Amino acid sequence: MIKSETIRNAFINFFKKNGHIQISSAPIVPENDPSLLFTNAGMVQFKKWFTGEEKPQHLNVVSSQKCIRAGGKHNDLDNVGFTPRHHTFFEMLGNFSFGSYFKEKAILFAWEFLIKEMNLKKEKIYISIYNEDSESEEMWRKISGFSNSKIIKISSSDNFWSMGDTGPCGPCSEIFYDQGSELDGGLPGSKNQDGPRFIEIWNLVFMQFNKKNEKILNLPKKCVDTGMGLERITAVMNGKTNNFEIDIFKKIIGKISTITNTNITKDNVHNFRIIADHIRSIIFMISEGIIPSNEGRGYVLRRIIRRAAKQMNNLNLHNPLLYKLVDIICEEYKETFFELESAKSFIKNALYEEEKKFLITLSEGSKLLEKEIKFCKKEIFPSEIIFKLYDTFGFPIDMTEQIITKKNFKVNNEELKKLFDNQKKISKKTWVGSGDKKNDEFLSKIGDFCKTTKFVGYESLFLKSKLLKVIKNNKFLDNLENNEDCILIFEKTPFFAESGGQIGDSGYILENKDKIFQVISTQKNESGVFLHYGKVLREKKILTGKNYDLLVNVDKRKKIRNNHSATHLLHESLRKIVGEYVSQKGSLVSEEKLRFDFTCNRVLTEIEEQNIEKIVNDVIRENYKVSVDMLPIKKALDSGAIGLFGEKYPDIVRVVTISKKKDPKETDFVSAELCGGTHVEYTGEIGSFKIISQSAVSSGVRRIEALTGEKLNAYLTNKIKLVEQIKQLLKTNEENIFEKIKNLKDENKSLKLDSKTTFDEIKIEKKNLEQLKKYKFFWQIISISPRELKAFSDKIKLVLDPDIFLIISKFESKISVLVCVKESLTKFYNAVDLLKKILPMVGGKGGGGKNNIAQGGGVDSSRIEEIPKFIKSLIQ
Repeated sequence: MIKSETIRNAFINFFKKNGHIQISSAPIVPENDPSLLFTNAGMVQFKKWFTGEEKPQHLNVVSSQKCIRAGGKHNDLDNVGFTPRHHTFFEMLGNFSFGSYFKEKAILFAWEFLIKEMNLKKEKIYISIYNEDSESEEMWRKISGFSNSKIIKISSSDNFWSMGDTGPCGPCSEIFYDQGSELDGGLPGSKNQDGPRFIEIWNLVFMQFNKKNEKILNLPKKCVDTGMGLERITAVMNGKTNNFEIDIFKKIIGKISTITNTNITKDNVHNFRIIADHIRSIIFMISEGIIPSNEGRGYVLRRIIRRAAKQMNNLNLHNPLLYKLVDIICEEYKETFFELESAKSFIKNALYEEEKKFLITLSEGSKLLEKEIKFCKKEIFPSEIIFKLYDTFGFPIDMTEQIITKKNFKVNNEELKKLFDNQKKISKKTWVGSGDKKNDEFLSKIGDFCKTTKFVGYESLFLKSKLLKVIKNNKFLDNLENNEDCILIFEKTPFFAESGGQIGDSGYILENKDKIFQVISTQKNESGVFLHYGKVLREKKILTGKNYDLLVNVDKRKKIRNNHSATHLLHESLRKIVGEYVSQKGSLVSEEKLRFDFTCNRVLTEIEEQNIEKIVNDVIRENYKVSVDMLPIKKALDSGAIGLFGEKYPDIVRVVTISKKKDPKETDFVSAELCGGTHVEYTGEIGSFKIISQSAVSSGVRRIEALTGEKLNAYLTNKIKLVEQIKQLLKTNEENIFEKIKNLKDENKSLKLDSKTTFDEIKIEKKNLEQLKKYKFFWQIISISPRELKAFSDKIKLVLDPDIFLIISKFESKISVLVCVKESLTKFYNAVDLLKKILPMVGGKGGGGKNNIAQGGGVDSSRIEEIPKFIKSLIQ
């Protein structure tokens, strides 16, 4: 069998030999593209090169892109396992040209690769083209020698590709392979075109037009975008009509059979195929830091895990098993996607925990569903039950539908859609996360006018540099006047630009030792151009083309540097104490503090926090060396360096290592991370470290905030002062503070209980009973617990029997209001409506109850005397 790895390598090498630069796969979470949930095609990472928003770094490139189609518009999830070719995860092989070559070369490359490199029989090949694309037709005839019967003209949008309602577009040419007459199906464009016989293996898109204001205009630069599914071409090369019969899937399915001790049959083969497909998506998604949740990408991941776990359950396996498939996937992709290996422990833990949760959910949800099925007498199953199973138990909708359909119930899809629409809107908002938002278009294009800024801030905090550009309100200026806010761009800079969680440097621009510009913040765009945000300090003009002195705020930089190195120590300490599966989910490194978000499903214990602090402070006291090396990405990861999951790193990366000895193998503590931030030279410079808070960020993610050095000293000094003040106030010593406070609290509680008045002790103010026309109205202002208002109202009903009455209680700085209306009068007066009109007078809102009794509250007592009069006016 020809391996998929062999075909991938052949494709990449073929195009490299033909003048293409290999570009590594982009992350499956798209960068700066809020329109996509996942990367779903090879061209996604080059979108801005196609549109002209960014200048292409290379004219011709080739890639093998990892893709997910399991959410949003491009969603193959429900078809997986039941068709030969649908997958949630797949690799897209592609060659791209940005103005270098066009149709003739693209067609020639495709033909030569398939016929000469892959040795496919030309008589098995068919071509479809857009019916108005005579140029492509001529090229195909010339290169392949095909007649009209083999080149099919298609008039539909199937052969005209566009990026959207506006933007680059153009005709495409699809290459089909005939899998044999024993299969059903017709040629493209025929009535039976969806049959399995003729399979599309490669799509060549020729971007030569631009859609603008409903017009089709010629693009100044013609581009080529091609895509060929690796799994599909591997099946064709091996004479297989089903992708699940190629090498990678056969290995996974074999492993599933082994760990489940289950043989594959016609009845259960779809279970195996769904698991085999889903496990790849699961592993690649988790490897990029996506964790299961109820929103956005996390929900898609959760749904895929639960679908796979349900298939395991259908094979009569009721223990977590999916995590046992992680090793075989990581081994299979270790050469191409080598970052999987370093994430293996994290993937296993996250998958095991989610599968364990789901098995509990499955048990509880199944019991509830069985109960509802038993008592349901209607043909259409209640939509609110389906919603409850999802909302309360996390029970997948499609799973519920499968179960009730087997029991011959129908689903009201329209009603169900209404229940879920609101949640879908909320979920869609969560697609746009940190780093996913579209950047400012003007600042993104600055790279077209400026070279990448040379950063020298690792070595120097002061230097002279030429001012290249002045930007104000997204316009280039030649000079600036006094007190103007703007952005400055220099040829080189010592200012660190915000990235990797570390805030940007601040400082000053000087001329003849005079501070003429204050740098408040430093950022950089995607092209690596550093943007110095700030304002002019002097009346003297700042001119482009002139050299100025750049001075970083040294004290601030040192504190930031200390906190960044401490963050690395914290990360490694967490891995030692909590587990190697701990992974960074975000960070903030400033001069004030450090903040570190990490994957963990539970609260850290006090002892764990103390142990983490001890490790960090021990390393600080022992003054470990901090070394920096530039290494190839694969070598860095193979050596044990940790990268941020989902980050796309360059071929050569900066590795920051904190270790006592030169050889990391000779020491117990080693922190090695891919990092572009600034760091101390020795850990002793950090001074000290203390965790000041631990909290939850989201499901499975926790946050630690910590202080170091001077900020920690100030923090501890304030704490000591506070203790001294408490000692003086309580007239006690440190040993007895806790006991003293506890005794005071107990005494206070006892006094409160003694001072509480119950409704039994309150007299009813009968004088407040009034006759309003034909209704008896009563009101009283008292001081009892809100919990006792209902009981007091029953007492009033028994003694006075009013038609409408009002009780206002002022208790422990809160105001509670109870409104009662006789049942016979509720068609004229509604207790809830009356309450809602009262609550704004006490600074409250909301409230609730029934037509005849309602209760709510507020915090403002200034107008409570006005309320009875106000209610009387409403009744009269």
